[in-house]
Amino acid sequence: MRMATANWEGTEIACILTSRGGNDATATPGRRWEENEFCIDPKTGLLRIHSDAPGIYSVFDYNRGIQFHGRILPRQTTIVEGGTSVLQIHLEDIQDANNDPDQFVPTKKMLSHGPGAIMVGPFRFPEYVRAPARYSGVIRPVIVYAILDQKGKVLDAEVVETSDPTLSAAALGVVWHSSYLPAEQQNRPLQREAFINVKFTPTS
Repeated sequence: MRMATANWEGTEIACILTSRGGNDATATPGRRWEENEFCIDPKTGLLRIHSDAPGIYSVFDYNRGIQFHGRILPRQTTIVEGGTSVLQIHLEDIQDANNDPDQFVPTKKMLSHGPGAIMVGPFRFPEYVRAPARYSGVIRPVIVYAILDQKGKVLDAEVVETSDPTLSAAALGVVWHSSYLPAEQQNRPLQREAFINVKFTPTS
């Protein structure tokens, strides 16, 4: 775990970087790809930014935030990938759930489909591949966010940072055409979130 301060929208925030890796935290300047980032406003204690991996961020806006059971909920949440806003969630109101137990009894149609898939993760791992043929630019790793089923098949994939379109397209193609290790838990359907660090090696 390590911490750094930053300025966000005119406010100083404290950013906490956490990782399960055993590397020396002082050996690499800046953020490492395996680190989670949590940026908190120290004056309010509110989470302003969360990032599972470099290139993908959840930004929380508490302007006219909603009070709910002693907590302040963000009025708006923005998901940013590769510098582009891909999703905005606006919270207008929130109420306690209806405690009617009949609402939680599955219908016959629901039961006929069996249990739904459980989402687990996110997992992080590297994948080493050759750089595209005749590529002459600076070789940098590309982080791809993917959804895997329990057999290791890729269900969805997208690049979360696009510093080089050629490498990004190559990394995305590699992930889509790869098969990964199956999940260990087989007693019910699973889907797994994965951040795959595609690292290119020179072609010559």
